[in-house]
Amino acid sequence: MSRRYLLLFPLVAAIVLFIAAWTGGPLNDVDLRVVAESVKLRQAHPLLTELPAWLSFIGNAIVLLPATALIVVLLLVTGRRHAAALLFVVVAGERLLLDGMKILLGRERPEIALHPVDTHSFSFPSGHAANTMTVLVAIALFALPRRHRGWSVPSAIGLAVLVGLTRPWLGVHWPSDVLGGWMLAALVLFAALWADERWKISERGARTGA
Repeated sequence: MSRRYLLLFPLVAAIVLFIAAWTGGPLNDVDLRVVAESVKLRQAHPLLTELPAWLSFIGNAIVLLPATALIVVLLLVTGRRHAAALLFVVVAGERLLLDGMKILLGRERPEIALHPVDTHSFSFPSGHAANTMTVLVAIALFALPRRHRGWSVPSAIGLAVLVGLTRPWLGVHWPSDVLGGWMLAALVLFAALWADERWKISERGARTGA
């Protein structure tokens, strides 16, 4: 695939992120209907709350941050300093961008029903969606051996998508929040891949004396 087409991915992600931020939320009919219908189904079938709530727990900071710290330490111990630094910068950078966007936009969370899980911040973008996608995919890309990417990256994306989908289902986020979180993660991960490739090219040039 040519570089021109590769550049379309972050461009599309940025456009979708902007649209989700600009048009989503409590004034968006689609967001309102999805959350309202999810609340009705959960109220009719209480068991449909328990599994999504447990799955949503994966996206909590108390799970993702210690897991990231542990993997960074393991990478350092095994001599993979570049991978450790890249993983740390990706996760820390994404969280800073996320928190900044939340404060800047100040979108309120859905209040259609009582939240079955704790919430502590503004709604857009979804921290669970963005953080889970960023951490899991970054681990698959940079911490695991490259030969495992064929299964590790799709598995990481799949689990992150499931965690993100629990948020509107639990009534704590608008669907556009989740979409925005995924797009933010995509932009951060694309930037990390670009930086990793630049570093490898520079390192090869240094070794060959180019």
